[in-house]
Amino acid sequence: MEIIRSMTQTVLGNVPADQTPTGAETVERVVERVLSSSLLEDRRDGCRALRALARKYRLLVGAHAMDALLQALSNDRSDHELVNYALETLIAITSPEPFEEEIEESGNVEACRGLGQQFTEIVTKKSENIALFVELLDEFDFKVRFPTVKLLSNLLENRARGVQDGVLEVPSGVPKLMDLLSDNREVIRNHMLLLLTSLTRGNPTLQKIVVFENIYDIIFDIIREESYSEGSVVVEDCLELLVTLLRSSPPNQTLLREGGHVAQITTFFTVLLDDAEDPAKSSAWSAQKMANVHKMLELVSCLVQPESCSAEVRAYQTVLRASGVLPALCRMLLASGVPAATLTLVITTIADVIRAHEENQNFFSNVMAPSKPPRPAVVVLLMSMVNEKQAVGLRSAVLYCLHCLLCKNSVLQATLVATLLPQTVKAEDISSGQLLCGGLFSNDPTSTWLCAVALTHALHDNTQQKDELLRVQLATGGGGECVSLLRQCCTLLLSTSSFLAKVALLQLLALWLVQCPRAVTQLLVVPSVMPYLTAQISSSETEDPESQILQGLSAFVLGVCALYNEGAPNTLSRDQLASMVTDRIGSHVFRNKLSALGRMDPFIQAAKSPKISALKKSDLCFDYSFVSAYKSLEGSLLRAVNIGEADASELLERKVAELEAQLTAANEQVLTLTADKQSLTANVQQLTQQQQALQVQYQQQLQLLQQQNGSSGDSSGGAAIAALQQQVSELTYARDYYYYQMQERDKLVQQLQQQKQEEADAAATKSAVEDRNTDGAGSDPADPELETLRCQLRDLQLVLHKKDEALYQLQQGNMTNGSAEEDSKQLLDLKKKLESSEAAVLQLQATNVSLQKQLQAADARRTEGDSEEELEAERRKRKKLEIFGVIHAPTAGTPQFMLQQRAPRTSCSNSTPHFMLQQRAPRTSCFNSGHPALHAPTAGTSHLCLEVC
Repeated sequence: MEIIRSMTQTVLGNVPADQTPTGAETVERVVERVLSSSLLEDRRDGCRALRALARKYRLLVGAHAMDALLQALSNDRSDHELVNYALETLIAITSPEPFEEEIEESGNVEACRGLGQQFTEIVTKKSENIALFVELLDEFDFKVRFPTVKLLSNLLENRARGVQDGVLEVPSGVPKLMDLLSDNREVIRNHMLLLLTSLTRGNPTLQKIVVFENIYDIIFDIIREESYSEGSVVVEDCLELLVTLLRSSPPNQTLLREGGHVAQITTFFTVLLDDAEDPAKSSAWSAQKMANVHKMLELVSCLVQPESCSAEVRAYQTVLRASGVLPALCRMLLASGVPAATLTLVITTIADVIRAHEENQNFFSNVMAPSKPPRPAVVVLLMSMVNEKQAVGLRSAVLYCLHCLLCKNSVLQATLVATLLPQTVKAEDISSGQLLCGGLFSNDPTSTWLCAVALTHALHDNTQQKDELLRVQLATGGGGECVSLLRQCCTLLLSTSSFLAKVALLQLLALWLVQCPRAVTQLLVVPSVMPYLTAQISSSETEDPESQILQGLSAFVLGVCALYNEGAPNTLSRDQLASMVTDRIGSHVFRNKLSALGRMDPFIQAAKSPKISALKKSDLCFDYSFVSAYKSLEGSLLRAVNIGEADASELLERKVAELEAQLTAANEQVLTLTADKQSLTANVQQLTQQQQALQVQYQQQLQLLQQQNGSSGDSSGGAAIAALQQQVSELTYARDYYYYQMQERDKLVQQLQQQKQEEADAAATKSAVEDRNTDGAGSDPADPELETLRCQLRDLQLVLHKKDEALYQLQQGNMTNGSAEEDSKQLLDLKKKLESSEAAVLQLQATNVSLQKQLQAADARRTEGDSEEELEAERRKRKKLEIFGVIHAPTAGTPQFMLQQRAPRTSCSNSTPHFMLQQRAPRTSCFNSGHPALHAPTAGTSHLCLEVC
């Protein structure tokens, strides 16, 4: 509190003792200081005060200071200390868990618990906030980068979807996040691993982007640097990220396989096993080492999980065996010192790798355990399964491994059944069949359940092995006669009191009888079986789940007997069984008991996945193979016992009703998708029409341009424009020159008029007459220089007219092109310049007319008082005069030109003077205030030096 008080005084100043501000007033003043202060130090102090107040007054700080903090992050990014204070304040505001100071202040824990989610929702509503946080990751300063990572982690934990959408909208957002994995500061790298795991969880789009950013190489490099399984929690975080990216994502799994990264998994297990076998390197399994190995086993399992695409799973099964992962797992299975939990996961992983893959199944069946004498690894696993001292999880994992070993492999099924026949087994060997029979009839209900289910996997979809199993004879104690395996199972069913054993035996009998009439006949021969089944079914209804399960199983077995009854002599026929159900049990009761089985929680749980993951005895009940058989045979069993067409129709009606409900939901979804499709189709059609119209327009314009320009392409138009621009510039400067020269001549004419008027008054009449005669004989009726100017103006007007026509044609060609917007703008500018040039030419023509009139008047007056010598001197003076004009003063980067008279071209008249426009540096001597015809340039005008040679 003293720290908060001192910081508050720093920001707010000293507060009188009798006017202690409340928390809300303090927060408001600090927020106002952050928003209104012009000094960076004041804003920094305000953010530091908000950080100190955020833990105690989180609600107030979040409600009042959220916008101020985001504004400070945006405007003062260069001040890393201020950014650090603002980020840490936002971290406290969005914390998922409440603070002790906050609880003490409010006194309500539940009210404080949801504040982080509320403020997170406010922050993530604007995608620009997420973009701001991602941009802050570019700062290398630890005080900025690490708090930003923590803030994003809080936002993901509170509202992952909003952050994921915000990151997707940021250009290069994911690459910027992944760049932090290369940060040499491990704390940032490790937190970024956790952030990427949270960011990609449940978002396939982000998962694909991350994978395409070469995440596999980065992750496996980190695992190698951390010493594989001996590494720290970083290895576990890396593997957790890989599992998130690969689970239920076939494209990402394909990239992992095709990129050759499966070899890295093999290296992980190889290093682990080599260190375990080396006495110098072997060490006890620490908790972190177990966690790392478990996560790697989970990674392998997610690549071959049963729910994935069968083609992708089969491809991975082949790659895992070829790359050495399966042999490494078999080594770990038979290694010593492996913890029981790890061994359970190893068995489950091996089962997933070999499931329904013949090559892998044969490979595993040939694996031998390093014992004396050597035994197959399958036998060693079965010994662990029937051992009641082992954990239930380990024993159920062995059962699942046996299921995967026999799945869709009739050869291995026949091999297992053959071990039950006496003639195929040596007395000194321990076979799989012996272990299964011993466990089936043991006093341990768990062993009975496991062995019974194992036998059902040996008989699954294999009628031949069901008949072979009927040949199995068991020797009873006391030297009695041998009994068949089927009869012994019935005897155990009638005598046992264990619920788990009864469930196991009823499932074994049910699956054994399916599609095996011989087994049905042998079962009906047993005298006490049918009374037991009818008694179970007809017993009163109860709420006990175990009783309901046994009643449903009994109804299923009785229905199977009726369905596959071949009518052997001295046995109950199908009609007799149907009458028994109708008369003794009741059709309604039989149907209810059978259908109730499918609604039991253990039944629903077993139907989710074929993988057995029981951790205690109460988790064992139904097997996935029995669930599949029940779903496919329920309707047939009801028809077999003649429960009436009405009853069967009711069942069908229920199924139809369920299907109709599903169909209705599907139709609604189809309508929604259809509406979306229609809107998208309309957009596509509109865009297609626009594209076609643009293509047609483009073709038309291209043809027109080709017709106008011949074989020249678009590039020639640009060259023509440049040439025309140069010509227009030259003509413009020439026009300015003529205009300026006309002005100068007008001034000279006025001066001459004044001089001639003064001289005319003083001259004598005789000399005036002589001078007039001389001038009339030696001068032309019109000034030749003026005629030259008129010729030049006519030529200039003709050239401008031709350029105008060329520019107009070129402009039409470029306008039809549609893709040269820049050239069109240049043509318009040139058009404006030409129009201004034409206006100037018209003005010059008008000026010429006025000048002609003035010159004629001057000539008339000159005849009265001029002398021939003075006029000739004036002409020589004008010829030698160098005129320097200022049309437009030059700006920075504007070229300056010199117009010089040159020899005429052959195509032009020799009597017409020609000029050449040359670029040159401006002369300082041109701007002489003493010269009567020149003035200094003004800003924004070009400098031209015009010389008449």
